[in-house]
Amino acid sequence: MEAKNEIKNWLNGISKIFDDAFFRYEYNKNQNIHIIEVNPLELFENKEYLNKEANFAEEFEKKHYPQELLFVSQNFLTRVKNPEFTTEDNGYYINVQDVKEINLVQEATDFNTDNDINDFSVAA
Repeated sequence: MEAKNEIKNWLNGISKIFDDAFFRYEYNKNQNIHIIEVNPLELFENKEYLNKEANFAEEFEKKHYPQELLFVSQNFLTRVKNPEFTTEDNGYYINVQDVKEINLVQEATDFNTDNDINDFSVAA
C-alpha cells in the first residue's frame, strides 16, 4: 500500500530530526485510519514537530482521501495495539513481523542450550 510506505518514510525521516522521538504505527482497516503513536508525550508541545506533523497530515489526507491519519500518545483511548512497524531512537525502520520471526528462531536455538545429545538407545 502506497500510503503505508509514505507514512513509514515520513516516520523514519522525522525520527532522525527529533532524536528522542519514537513512533509506532498501525492501520485500522475497518475505520480506514492510519494510527501513529507519538513518543515521548512532550513532542505534542514542540512547535517545530507539530508544524511538521500538521503539514504531513494535510498533504497525506489530500493525496489519500478517504484514508485518515490519527496521531495519538500512550495516554489516548485510541492506541496502537498491534504495531505494523515502529521506529527506534536511531530512526531505523523495524518490521515487527520480522522481530517476531527472529524471536521464534532464537527460541528454537535456545531450546537445548547445553547442546546435549540425548541417547535414547534401547538395550536389547
